[in-house]
Amino acid sequence: MKIAVTGCNGRVGRRVVELALRRGHSVVGIDNIQDQDEPPRPEFTFIQADLKNFEEAKNVLVGSDAVVHLAACPTPGDYGVTTHNRIAELQAKTIVRRYPSMRIASIRLHWSIPHRDIANREDPCERANDLWGYIQEDSGADAFLLAVTNETGGWSGHEAFLIAAPIVAANLDNETLRKRFYPDVPIKDGKSMSGSDGFFDCSKAMRLIGWVHNDELVVEKYQL
Repeated sequence: MKIAVTGCNGRVGRRVVELALRRGHSVVGIDNIQDQDEPPRPEFTFIQADLKNFEEAKNVLVGSDAVVHLAACPTPGDYGVTTHNRIAELQAKTIVRRYPSMRIASIRLHWSIPHRDIANREDPCERANDLWGYIQEDSGADAFLLAVTNETGGWSGHEAFLIAAPIVAANLDNETLRKRFYPDVPIKDGKSMSGSDGFFDCSKAMRLIGWVHNDELVVEKYQL
């Protein structure tokens, strides 16, 4: 499959490119900044482009079988940017109504890091707002690729997927965290939590795209 990856030189984009090449796909990497240290690779083509220009964006995507769109402002600071994700999901729902054969996956990726120990070093108080979640970076890349390559889930249209590790990244158990920071939030009927179980339900991603978090999925730079 020929996969276009926008934001290919970003932290997440690099991991998606490497994993896609490992799995035998050809990749068109698109970014507004070129990586001067990137060696030539037969299955990888880089295109420098400003995706804010509609015609330019349309032209660089011609010929690709799928698009993993990761081009974004890494630290948005204004209201217009921070609301972008929700607006994009609304746009996706509109697009698939017009083109019912199209599939669009909105990947709600959590904090992407090389390994859990990085998050464990953080103060639990400072991470309460994101419920002590994380995602091993290559396992996160796996979710993006499965969303465009896995045909076994039988889904179509637009779907949003939570992508996070199944355990909390904290040195406290989840019951202690819940009682300390969210004492008034009840646990839903039929749900149970114990030990280091995470607060995010990613079962939809497993059911529809076959994604399961894997802390051991470490992808080295692919060379032919």
